[in-house]
Amino acid sequence: MRPTATFARSLAAIVFSIVMTACSSAGAGKAPSGDEALTSQAKPVRTAEHVDGQQPAAPQLSVNEEAKLPQEQADVVLIGSELEGLYLARAAADEGLTVRILDPRAAFGGQVLQGEMLFLDATTDGHGKSLVQGRVKELFDGFQSGKIRKLAEFKQYFDKLVKGIPVESGIRIQQIDAAKQPDGSEHIADIVYTDGGGKQRRITARTWVDNSDFAALASRLNVKRLPGLESFYGQSRVEYMSSGYMMKFKNVDWKTWMNTVNAMKPDEKKKKFGTAYITDNYALVFDAVTKAYKPTNDRLFLRGLNAVNQRDGEVLINALLVFDVNPADDASVASAMELGNKEMPYILDHFRKTLPGWEHAELNGFPAYPYIREYNHYETEYTLQVSDLLSGRMFPDNVSIGGYPLDLQGITSNKWGIEMGRPDKYGMPLRSSC
Repeated sequence: MRPTATFARSLAAIVFSIVMTACSSAGAGKAPSGDEALTSQAKPVRTAEHVDGQQPAAPQLSVNEEAKLPQEQADVVLIGSELEGLYLARAAADEGLTVRILDPRAAFGGQVLQGEMLFLDATTDGHGKSLVQGRVKELFDGFQSGKIRKLAEFKQYFDKLVKGIPVESGIRIQQIDAAKQPDGSEHIADIVYTDGGGKQRRITARTWVDNSDFAALASRLNVKRLPGLESFYGQSRVEYMSSGYMMKFKNVDWKTWMNTVNAMKPDEKKKKFGTAYITDNYALVFDAVTKAYKPTNDRLFLRGLNAVNQRDGEVLINALLVFDVNPADDASVASAMELGNKEMPYILDHFRKTLPGWEHAELNGFPAYPYIREYNHYETEYTLQVSDLLSGRMFPDNVSIGGYPLDLQGITSNKWGIEMGRPDKYGMPLRSSC
């Protein structure tokens, strides 16, 4: 069964709408043209190479060895279990296509379930109207209404999204085989991987989707990496946007926090908390509080708060940045988590002393993984430019409409980062990808 045109456009729209922030930061690269352009079906390499800090794959198999492997086949194979691609998987399965999810991470759910990035920031146009559409709207509506706030509630949503779709976690790609096409190009024919139990398998598919946070598949193809933040900041060394360490607390009296802050006179509130907003659901910025905190390590930085009331005294905060994290390097990820875990008792003590309603707050566990904001961006047929976003440019092959500003989160040389522009909305064409 072939997917319909509507299906293809809906898949791309879902993916592009959610990764919009990362796409915005990729515009520094020159847009390719003509024979230089690379599409998402770039030439693959028959390889079993070691990738960054991950465990090295087994040696390349001979043709006879590969022929003996258990054979699997699917219409669509996703590498990774990030939320963006799960919408694609669901849409493909609903069209009657066979779908497999092979996750190189040890556990399912990516940034949301493992990183516990449970603070959802809906994209709006210049008039404040939400641009969130399609299947993802159910998640955002549930979050905003307070029905989907806790990790268990997000897990239920994920389980429903992938119901009936086989998922294998802890896989390792060992080999990528190319097939010549009539036009002379090479496309992925099959992949040999080791499953979570250590068994080698071979899988073929018509469509391959890299849905990981470290380009587990794309980075092993003959693709060109676009200049990243190192070129923007004039650095010679590659460094990605800071990762986030999601902070989890319990026994917080949110009502006391909100009422105390909102009862203050503006000058008094500004002096004590800086820029500060708090409602029944969210607390934002409180930059006088965060600026007063001095981390124990230079790789850590406490920026303004993005806090959500998870109900029952539980609070989740996106504010602790960890610099110089490479998501493709297991040791780098482990180091980031160790730094965050060790810092949390000190941050808790600081909040107890500076925020009303936090006197009896406690830590509510630790996330299993950092919130990865960025990895490499690769050249495609068209690369979104800064001018495209700021001018509100639309394209004839739009697959999504965004409205987020260019939001460059901090790196070691500029910890506060940079935010540019307040576009009304802008298009993201099918030819462009991250």
